Amino acid sequence: VSRRPRITVLGGGDELVPPGTTPQPDQIFDSMSYGIAALAEQWGAEASSEAPLADRASDIAKAISAAVTHSDLTVIVGGASVGDHDHARPAVRALGGEMLFEKVAVRPGKPTWFARIGKSLVLGLPGNPASAIVCARLFLRPLLDKLCGRDPLPSVRPVVAKTRTHLAANGPRETYLRARPETDEFGQSWVSAARAQDSSLLSVLAIAPALIVRTVSAPEVGEGALVEVLYP
Repeated sequence: VSRRPRITVLGGGDELVPPGTTPQPDQIFDSMSYGIAALAEQWGAEASSEAPLADRASDIAKAISAAVTHSDLTVIVGGASVGDHDHARPAVRALGGEMLFEKVAVRPGKPTWFARIGKSLVLGLPGNPASAIVCARLFLRPLLDKLCGRDPLPSVRPVVAKTRTHLAANGPRETYLRARPETDEFGQSWVSAARAQDSSLLSVLAIAPALIVRTVSAPEVGEGALVEVLYP
């Protein structure tokens, strides 16, 4: 028996507004703070999310400093790339954090990073919705398994299904295609890759929650081929 890990989810950007408010033409609703916190709860954590942070380095550093004092893990959504307003990683370094990795050879989600500040862990996820959800599945879920005392291997080990869609050859990054799972009358598992794979599209995951795993330089395959799949 152990305590549930405490998770704080921080999202930021001047373009984000909380649900229930009226966004301006250049604003969108903050969905990821709520979505990532909900996934963390589903995977065994005690999660909370903060209101969207402004694109100010001082505000972001203050929020991270407060989060790591009472959380086992702080998840930062957005601010993970190299733009003028991407302040998260500099703030972690300013707080004495140790960067354990700063990007991953994964599509979508290359800017994902991971750090430690004292005994507290910090996971940085991309700001694009699909990228954030996919990388939460790839990195946050096994991390929470470990923090909860579970074996993380079952959550990252893909299973095999047949594809109903043609899949092009893959490039130099491991790719995770959003896909719709189904089981036929004979008990065979199938997956259909969604047509829209843009990393900004969150709605695709409502109908295509599984992930087809395309390894580096994976060859082109046709309908009926066996592929590796991660389920939600």
